[in-house]
Amino acid sequence: MLISEDSRLIKIKFCRSLLSRFSAT
Repeated sequence: MLISEDSRLIKIKFCRSLLSRFSAT
């Protein structure tokens, strides 16, 4: 199964979203 990869992608996406939000502020 590719659960590990999915989790990684989700984490990266989440981190990116957070960074984007912080940058926008």
